[in-house]
Amino acid sequence: DVNATALAYLRSRGFAPAAAHPPREVKINEMLARDYGKASRYALHIAPTANTPSYEESYVKLGAWIKSRPADQLRELQNLLFPMFIHCFLALLTQSQAEGNDRSAPTRFLEQHAQEHRSGSNVEKRRQVDELIKLANPDARISDSQIAKIYLSQRVSWVCSAISYESVANFLVDAKLHRLLRLLMLYF
Repeated sequence: DVNATALAYLRSRGFAPAAAHPPREVKINEMLARDYGKASRYALHIAPTANTPSYEESYVKLGAWIKSRPADQLRELQNLLFPMFIHCFLALLTQSQAEGNDRSAPTRFLEQHAQEHRSGSNVEKRRQVDELIKLANPDARISDSQIAKIYLSQRVSWVCSAISYESVANFLVDAKLHRLLRLLMLYF
């Protein structure tokens, strides 16, 4: 029986709580987190992926797709945008530092998308966006930023239904947004 084999595998990997649910409801990133070390998380932002849309393009496509979702998924999926915004910015910033510290791409990304996350009543989001704006300064270092340390060393707690998770994962695969798919698998 395939389900019994999958459950046995999950138990052997230390997923006792997850083993109680059908295998399709278990997020694959739980397995990835156990199989890959933290070093690969930091390298993720540096290593370019050939023939895929940029972080900016990918983020815009994801945002448009989320806005087109049915109401029952919309709220869950909107919670994905802010942490994805931060990860895209950090990726652009890391790339710019590796390429001579030209911060025009991360600055442009912030100018285009920061306001959508600063508006609203969430004070913590505003504080985090303000810290990202400080990071856009050429003298700022990622290693000194608390927000960068948090987002690059911990997984984001994104609570969603299995249907929403599968929908976003399928969209990222179908749209060939591999950079965001890697972010989703490693950080969410």
